[in-house]
Amino acid sequence: MSGHMEPGMDIFAAIDRTALKKRSTLRAWMAENYVAFKDRLQTGKPDWSELAKVFVEAGLLDARGNKPTAEAARKTWYRLKADTAKLASTTQPPKIATTPSAAAGRPRPAKSTPPATVPGPDDDEGGYDFFKPAIR
Repeated sequence: MSGHMEPGMDIFAAIDRTALKKRSTLRAWMAENYVAFKDRLQTGKPDWSELAKVFVEAGLLDARGNKPTAEAARKTWYRLKADTAKLASTTQPPKIATTPSAAAGRPRPAKSTPPATVPGPDDDEGGYDFFKPAIR
């Protein structure tokens, strides 16, 4: 790369091409294929040694930029699952009970009863006329 850049050249593209070593393509692949990979793993007990061989053959790298080992692949998957679950729990709105039976176990706030009469502006009990101009 020469000492100066052409005007209008995308600096980030130049950085990506020359200055950054690709890291954790394994995690990126797992994230892109999260649902399908999760479903596949649920059909049986994963053999992480065999999975690591598949990932190496596919050219994927671990977080350090190395060929993934069985342990690195397993840890990468479980960290991604934990991060995904944490993100899902913080982005979902709270669940609201829609049936009386679901809400029955929750304490309800105490009901307050309004006073029998509301003092008027001329009452001696502290009523105030908010529409009257303030005296300064």
